[in-house]
Amino acid sequence: MSIPFPTEARVLDDTYSAQIAEAAYYRAEGRGFQGGCPVNDWLAAEREIRQPSVPSSRARRMALVSLQRR
Repeated sequence: MSIPFPTEARVLDDTYSAQIAEAAYYRAEGRGFQGGCPVNDWLAAEREIRQPSVPSSRARRMALVSLQRR
C-alpha cells in the first residue's frame, strides 16, 4: 500500500467530504428539511459512506440460488 502524496491526500479528502455533504443533504431533503439536525445528518452520512451496506446473508444465498438455476 502506498502513501499518497499530500496533494493526492487532499483530493481524496475533498472527494470524501463532498460525498458526505451530498449524502447529508439528501437525508435532510428526504424529510423535507423539517426537523433533524445538520450535525446528525453529517454523522449518519459519514457512517453510510464509510461503511456501505453489505447484502444480508439471505440476499447472498438467494443470489447464489439464482445463479445455480441458470
